[in-house]
Amino acid sequence: MDKKFTDEEIVKAALYCTAESCETCPLRHESCAKIFAAYIADTSKQARMQDVLNDFERYISQMFTADQRKAYDVGKSYQALKQLTKLAGEQSD
Repeated sequence: MDKKFTDEEIVKAALYCTAESCETCPLRHESCAKIFAAYIADTSKQARMQDVLNDFERYISQMFTADQRKAYDVGKSYQALKQLTKLAGEQSD
């Protein structure tokens, strides 16, 4: 499975599954079980990573000096900008 599906596409497909409308499902040519499993695994991995970052913010960052905190904030801002740039590029395709 190379294609990544959006949250909306996954929810829409799940609604078709619960209605047993496979012939009109947007995933009708795909393996539903693999798509749903990959989506769940990816979503849970992202949630775990966010939990780790939140723990870091809560505990470790309290030990930063003012300069270290500024550097950390700049790094976070840069990472967010990279992610937004990547998302913008993917959506313009």
